[in-house]
Amino acid sequence: MKSSAKNRIYRHIRTLVLFLFLLMQAACAPITPVPTATVDQPVVAATTMRAISATFDCDLVTSITPDECRGLVALYAATGGANWNNNDGWLTDMNPCEWKGVDCLPDHEHVTLVSLVQNNLGGTLPNEIMRLQWLRVLLLPANSLSGPIPNVMGELKDLETIHLSHNSFTGPIPESLGGLGKLTDIDLSRNQLNGPLPSSLGDMLQLEHLRLGSNPLGAPDPMLLRKLRNLETLGLDGIGWSGEIPVQLGFLRRLTHLDLSNNELTGRIPFMFAGLESLTFLALSQNTGLTGALPVQICSLVANGQLDLLISGTGITAC
Repeated sequence: MKSSAKNRIYRHIRTLVLFLFLLMQAACAPITPVPTATVDQPVVAATTMRAISATFDCDLVTSITPDECRGLVALYAATGGANWNNNDGWLTDMNPCEWKGVDCLPDHEHVTLVSLVQNNLGGTLPNEIMRLQWLRVLLLPANSLSGPIPNVMGELKDLETIHLSHNSFTGPIPESLGGLGKLTDIDLSRNQLNGPLPSSLGDMLQLEHLRLGSNPLGAPDPMLLRKLRNLETLGLDGIGWSGEIPVQLGFLRRLTHLDLSNNELTGRIPFMFAGLESLTFLALSQNTGLTGALPVQICSLVANGQLDLLISGTGITAC
């Protein structure tokens, strides 16, 4: 065999030996676990945000302000936008007003609505949502959002409606919501929010609809509820409320829908309920400690077909 051929063979053998050596070293090296993303790891969220921002430049957007655009991009990044049921237009259309679930003013200057109902959003709401300064309506129910509701929601001064029901939000209801003077409709039901209710809620005299059911909030402050004179809907079902129904609820004369079911309420129905003449729905069911007769005026509403009354699972005497 010629020497040149032998040299080529030796080189191939040395390369193979070196490759096997490196392979054995890699196999014996300890495996460093990759940290999983949690709510307490903002670095992971920041990294994701930077990666997404690198592919979509909000400075090139002209239909809305770059700041609002960054708020939307942050929402997409923090809630797993790539895995949404429908993310049409998001980060592909240079006009965010055309993105699925986004609506803007007629002149396309500002975002006024974000509606991503039952769209497989996960993760947490980012603080960057405060960048949507002209937002009026936020609808994110029936998703898998978790963690606290950001306190910066109180910066959205134009907000009129917020629906975050049927998620897994935890922690208290932000005190800052009480400073939103235009907010008329709140639905935070079916989460894991805990009490007590923020005292600032009593300052929301414009509030018309308040649904907080199926959260472990405990008994609300009766004097706080009394201040909400414009309430038409009040849902406090399944909040772990024990004790008697406060007479202060009888001052909410504009109520049409009152749900106090699935609690641990006791005693008789307050005589002040006689003044709730606008009621069309009253649920008191599954409060085994409630007893006695209903006010005559309530029974009259039932007899007239105006009121849908639910009292099963109680000791209340039927009309």
